Amino acid sequence: MAARERIKGKTSPKAPESTAKAAEEGKVLLDPLKRQVSELECEVEKRGKEFDELKVLLQTVQADFENAMKRRDKETAVKEDRAKATVLASFLPVLDSMQEALKKLPSDKGLKLLHEQFWNAFQKNGVSEIKCVNFDPNCMECVLKENMPGKKDHEVLEECQKGYMFNGLVLRPAKVKINVLEEKKEEIGEKKEGGMK
Repeated sequence: MAARERIKGKTSPKAPESTAKAAEEGKVLLDPLKRQVSELECEVEKRGKEFDELKVLLQTVQADFENAMKRRDKETAVKEDRAKATVLASFLPVLDSMQEALKKLPSDKGLKLLHEQFWNAFQKNGVSEIKCVNFDPNCMECVLKENMPGKKDHEVLEECQKGYMFNGLVLRPAKVKINVLEEKKEEIGEKKEGGMK
């Protein structure tokens, strides 16, 4: 206890003047530090906004790049399909000749086998026949018209030449004979006559 008293005796309470002076000196030292902290906070906020802007820009550029890659892939696939379609279309006359030969020589097993293999190769490469039920101008060409009262208007009556599709592309339109009801024929004739005048 005596040691405590000695310590207490040696330390005398500070005078109010020295405390005020020390507070003033502390304030003088703290003011520039506060300004620096404030400036740094502004700089951090500014850099944060720049970062956010750059992040948005980067995301936009990345999305544009991905879209461009998808577009390029799609365009490449379309070009490849068109090139394949051109090659496949060049073989259609051979297929037609085989089909005509089979009509004339239906019992020729070698010809049947050759035609079957040829057609299977077409199918494996995405070629299909156009089904001709109702006239579709997107994949059919009308070469003849006839009026048959018991049939529907624009119903395909006969397939004159087979048509083929390849992955949604028309290799060759089907050439067909369609039914056109008499009233429709008259309307078509009137339009033509009216257009010629």
